[in-house]
Amino acid sequence: MTPFHVSEARAVALRLGIVDTDQLIPARFLRRPRSPDHARLLFHDRRFGADGTSLSDFPLNDPRNADARILVVDGEFGVGSAREQAAWALYEFGFRVVVALRFGDVFRENALRCGILPILLAPSIVTAIMDWLAQQPDGVLRLDLAGQRIDGWPDGPATFDIDPFDKLLLAEGLDEYALTKLQREAHERFDQYYALRFPWFASRLTPGHDGSS
Repeated sequence: MTPFHVSEARAVALRLGIVDTDQLIPARFLRRPRSPDHARLLFHDRRFGADGTSLSDFPLNDPRNADARILVVDGEFGVGSAREQAAWALYEFGFRVVVALRFGDVFRENALRCGILPILLAPSIVTAIMDWLAQQPDGVLRLDLAGQRIDGWPDGPATFDIDPFDKLLLAEGLDEYALTKLQREAHERFDQYYALRFPWFASRLTPGHDGSS
């Protein structure tokens, strides 16, 4: 996972109401290993017809939205069955931020561990952003992870909450495994330094050493 560094990015709005994980990526694709091809699987059954033809009226098929990094939706997002592939598909498509009214708990955790920032905002704020994007299809939003602010539309800014631990992992591009590995390596380096600096004391800490002569 790479460090989260979104500061200013194109945004795209989807007025879909409740978006469950089966809409994000249909169950028939879940056995596929993660790859850049997951970008095509995002909202697959809304973006493509039964014959595989791209549906031009779906916003994510608009070439102008190809570089969008912020997704704004008008309802609940990522609810339903737990599938980390939903977060994979969003990430591979290019999204790094999702703004919604509510997130499924498991999806939210999967998104954070994948490098995507889920932002909860009040309905009035989400509506204001979406109405602005309808008038400004090339609208750009500004994000400040450190200050927990999002801005760019006429009535902005708005602040959002994020757990300090999740914020650290996103900012540093770490997951729990990578963080634990770094902590273990730091402890090992400290032990090595201590053994060189205080060999007489370090030897007493060696497992099996009882301190007797």
